[in-house]
Amino acid sequence: MDIKLLEKFYKNECTPEEAKKVLSWFEQEELQQAEEAALEAVWQHAELDANEPAYAHDADKLLANILAKKESKSTQATDEDTPVWPLLAVALLLPVLFV
Repeated sequence: MDIKLLEKFYKNECTPEEAKKVLSWFEQEELQQAEEAALEAVWQHAELDANEPAYAHDADKLLANILAKKESKSTQATDEDTPVWPLLAVALLLPVLFV
């Protein structure tokens, strides 16, 4: 991931396409060593510039939101993998049992 693009994302200066690219990078299961180093460099730079207006938002809150979205997608994928047929079978057989 390009450090300049990460900085643009952090400053909220990305185009929608650039933001999608960064978010998809964040959603990867495992980052490569170079990508982790790039992210760490941006994070350290952001900590130094925390008082500048471009960096006025809360970095921890931003990271928490990204991780929550990633977790939500993970949970959503699990829900989609659950078979529906057992629920349908119960819904169809339950009235028969009480007749």
